Amino acid sequence: MALEIHLFHGFLGNSSDWNQVTSIFDKKYEVIVHNLLEDCTKLDSIDFDSWKSLKEDQINSNNSKVLVGYSLGGRLGLHLNNEIFDKTILLGSHPGLSDDTSMRLQNDKDWVERSKELDQEQWLELWNSQEVFANDNIRPKRSFSSEEFSLWIKLLEGFSLARQNNFFNHSFENLYWGYGERDKKFSSLKSKIEDWIPKKNVFEVPESGHGVIFDNPQFVASVINEVCSDIS
Repeated sequence: MALEIHLFHGFLGNSSDWNQVTSIFDKKYEVIVHNLLEDCTKLDSIDFDSWKSLKEDQINSNNSKVLVGYSLGGRLGLHLNNEIFDKTILLGSHPGLSDDTSMRLQNDKDWVERSKELDQEQWLELWNSQEVFANDNIRPKRSFSSEEFSLWIKLLEGFSLARQNNFFNHSFENLYWGYGERDKKFSSLKSKIEDWIPKKNVFEVPESGHGVIFDNPQFVASVINEVCSDIS
């Protein structure tokens, strides 16, 4: 029986974001790369429940499966039925807010408003200047059609961290969580993560900021290969 690796990219990303990582995978795995923007063209409503229903209908084989999600892709992946996947690997993904979500929701709404005031290039430049990306080695160059950019803005609000389930309230034994060595925001979550899942499942990606799949794809691929090798 084949082992499927399901890859979910982050906000503003696409399937090719995983190219350097997948080039290092063990070739015996079946790699399935999901495209978030393409998925959401099939949704009547941009929300976690609608996306979850769509993906669970698509992911229906009897093969063993591993989910790997980067940033937003990991946050979305957590909403899928945990029983679908043998193991889950999150990369720079927030498990959920435990306190007041109004500040985060307002922050995302502010970004939506800026998209109405700025052209796409200006908005993307401002987005990439955020502190969470300050220590990234690589920030991919993005360019979208007006329709694609409008859909991303809808995703920004619909998939806001403020609207996400708080998965710190859930128990996971087969979940792995990684963060970039230079990612100050997510490295600060380490102690809380280690209280949530087994400490041995928490890992740091060296020489990397938030964009671990771009900054150090070799290390990310080695972690995925190691996790997958334990599945018979």
